[in-house]
Amino acid sequence: MNVSTQAQAQSTQGAGPAATPGAVPAVFDTSAHGASDGEGHASGVSQDGSRPFMSNARFGVPAHYAIEPVGQLRADAIHRGVYKDDSGAAYIRQGTQAYPVKYDKDNGTWRVHRPDSPTKYAYPVKPDDSGSWHAHGEVGVPGGWRGGAPGGMSFGHHAIGQLQQQVQQLQLQRQDLLQQRQHLQDQLYQFPGPQHANRSPLELAFLQSALSAQLANINNQLHGVEQQLQQANQALQQLQNELQP
Repeated sequence: MNVSTQAQAQSTQGAGPAATPGAVPAVFDTSAHGASDGEGHASGVSQDGSRPFMSNARFGVPAHYAIEPVGQLRADAIHRGVYKDDSGAAYIRQGTQAYPVKYDKDNGTWRVHRPDSPTKYAYPVKPDDSGSWHAHGEVGVPGGWRGGAPGGMSFGHHAIGQLQQQVQQLQLQRQDLLQQRQHLQDQLYQFPGPQHANRSPLELAFLQSALSAQLANINNQLHGVEQQLQQANQALQQLQNELQP
């Protein structure tokens, strides 16, 4: 990704939440990080499925959202756990990968997004007590909305618009998870592949276990998203029926 694309992504993100004291500046050399090819892969193995690395199984964001930063990553002096590259774009780190983030002021959360695909679902993420980031669903509830209705619009019609937006986001998230699940299923079906010819039985067992764990995690996320989508569609249909003249 070139600098102009990163700069465009940075220009669309919010200023971020209130300052978090105690952030210690740090510099990470990203020159060895491979750029994403746009395809999902298990975060517990390398892209060719042959080299394991440490991963937070709770992260919950498809690996193809990781992109190559511009230059080095430096810790943001204000927001703990957030880093800036040489173009000023914001990232969070997960293992050896960097994920671009923007701040969603309406829902009070950071979101992992794809600057090159603005219509793709942006995953809300937050750090836990240990500082590890993971996706969450605390971005409103079906049938609810944040703030008041815009001028000239009833609360009912405002709620319909909010629900329609939520349904669209959940559908995009479901699509991403389905693609991620299919990729993992393909990897498991073809495992072990030619690239694993020189791996020991212990390494093969570890890699297969990592893929299976990632697939189970994706299935759990998919189940939760489908439940939220069903509830949101039901609430939307009910509200539309109530507002019919």
